[in-house]
Amino acid sequence: MSLDGLYQQQLRGAAAEIAAALAHAVGTPLNVISGRAELIRQDPSNALAQVTRIEEQVRKMADGMRDFVEYLASESGSSQDTPAARVLERACTMLRPVAEQHQVQLDVDGSALGAAAVDQRSLSNLVTLLSWAIRRTASLHPAGQRRLQLVASELPGGKGSAGAVFELQVFGLPLPEHWRIERFEGSPPTSESEAFRLVAICAAIARGQGGKLQADAMPAEGSSDSPGVRLRLVCRGVAS
Repeated sequence: MSLDGLYQQQLRGAAAEIAAALAHAVGTPLNVISGRAELIRQDPSNALAQVTRIEEQVRKMADGMRDFVEYLASESGSSQDTPAARVLERACTMLRPVAEQHQVQLDVDGSALGAAAVDQRSLSNLVTLLSWAIRRTASLHPAGQRRLQLVASELPGGKGSAGAVFELQVFGLPLPEHWRIERFEGSPPTSESEAFRLVAICAAIARGQGGKLQADAMPAEGSSDSPGVRLRLVCRGVAS
């Protein structure tokens, strides 16, 4: 198995563990609530006792979800700023072999980063997005026509620790109509909606780190009906 394949397998495994934990934390209280609701239907005169039990389960579920979120958000070490140029360099060093394996030409420009600094946790999100973009590019184009562009720059109007913007241009990828990245869904679903599920997760991670992720259709050029999608990952510094 390739390095990228192993990385994706670990990502899916982590997602499965989270899904199982959520199912356990939510499933049991919901089963109790459903059972109590049925008892109310059968005997409305005893509704008060059942409602009290339902309220207990709702509180239990809320407490469990809060504890779960706090666990996921906890860090083994304190966050700190690191030069955005270093984050870019490390991400490219890790994934250039993946790009070569998929025969994707990776064009990187970080000349406008200056002294920008970002939260060191930004690296994992950038690596995930870049890996996703490489694989999507390989699936969209034949060998010899696979090109992916990554441009990094200092956050406009910012100074140093304000942060940086990493822009990925995925050529040939259509943006699903009415798709909203902040809602974790595409509505109505299209053949490309699946391609954006991981992007929606990355958007949630970016927001949790004080940044954001935007996805927009690239301007059409010439006769091209689907020039591609531009992803803009905004990463901020801890002190910003």
